[in-house]
Amino acid sequence: MFLDIQLFGADARIRVFDIILLLLTLHYATAVATSGSFRRIAGQDVIYAYLLLATYFILNAALLTSVTEAFKELIQTISYIAFFWMLTDLLGDKRRFQIFFTSFLFGIWALSLFNAGSFMARGNFQGFKQDAGSLKLTHGYSLVITVLWAIYSAKRRNFRTTLLLVIVAFALTLLSGERKAWLAAIAALMLATSISNSGRIAPGRLLGRALMIVALILPLLIVAKASDEKSYVSKQLTSTFSAFNKFMDPSYNAIDDAQDTVSNRARLYVTKQAQDVVATRPIFGLGLGQFFPYVKSKSLSLPKEMSGGVHNEYLRIAAETGFVGISLYFIWFFIIFRRSMICVRSLPYLDHQTRFRIRVGIAMLVFGFVMIAFRAGSSFTVLIIFMPTAYLYFPSLVIRLPNGNIRLASPTYVPSQ
Repeated sequence: MFLDIQLFGADARIRVFDIILLLLTLHYATAVATSGSFRRIAGQDVIYAYLLLATYFILNAALLTSVTEAFKELIQTISYIAFFWMLTDLLGDKRRFQIFFTSFLFGIWALSLFNAGSFMARGNFQGFKQDAGSLKLTHGYSLVITVLWAIYSAKRRNFRTTLLLVIVAFALTLLSGERKAWLAAIAALMLATSISNSGRIAPGRLLGRALMIVALILPLLIVAKASDEKSYVSKQLTSTFSAFNKFMDPSYNAIDDAQDTVSNRARLYVTKQAQDVVATRPIFGLGLGQFFPYVKSKSLSLPKEMSGGVHNEYLRIAAETGFVGISLYFIWFFIIFRRSMICVRSLPYLDHQTRFRIRVGIAMLVFGFVMIAFRAGSSFTVLIIFMPTAYLYFPSLVIRLPNGNIRLASPTYVPSQ
């Protein structure tokens, strides 16, 4: 996922990741074709909804941007669907899921430690984000997965080691200063740990988690207000609340603000530009990939920092593809949400490992949905949407219902009663 190197040419950007995944897809398709047996793809509703969205994106790019951009979107669509197909097939076996999840957990931790270590080696023990690219998000991601792993392994011998990892992951996430990762991790853990084994989201648990988060954050805010020499983390907390207050103020003008940080001012300025585009081009938008050039053209007399892309994937899609595009995007999310609710309702009938798998999938999805509210670009779609969605299509197993009947729960069907 972090092979995000882009090849530029003819007004299009194609990542090395897409090329590698396309080659893997061809190899996998050849293996399936030569095996003589057809594998039914689990999650066809998710694929159909994404195909509808991607088809519109391709047409939008072809008509409003360029044929090259449309071709790039076509390649990306094929690679994403292929990834989902291959992963759901791979994880159709419990043993393979264990191997995959363990490998993924080790990989995320390795990237997190590598990023933090590279800063510490230069004498920086906080703010692991400057020029870190996607690596700066691995701290929050590893925290979410490790907490759920600690809960899953609470009665096992390695629990103390897992608890130590949770503490380290929390420290790295806090010291990273990556505010969107903080918010995404909080939301993901609050929801995932509030889902009970009875198949519902317990309001009492949700409230308890919220109060615990407040108890953790409040001392930091008090220190931030009282201290003259504010730490980096305290400054990030203060800056976050400042940005939120100014976003809610309709009279705020980022260009005239000389007090706030450049990061906050740039985000708020570009967000206002995106909102203006949505208001003036509401149906089809500017065209896929056209918002960044639009902002640059409107910011020629402003500092370079003010001409970046919008830090909100929802706004980017609305600005570039209009009401049609954002509506199809939310329909796709609704299909994934519906599958998540089916899995939650099925929890009373499932074994311990499958329950863990579902919680991890839902937590990763929530992390992703919050993350893209503060980060634009489709490069994380595989990691934060397709991969956790594949977790929700678990292997077939026999379950016993409350009335005593025995039914087969499959990746595409879970009896509700």
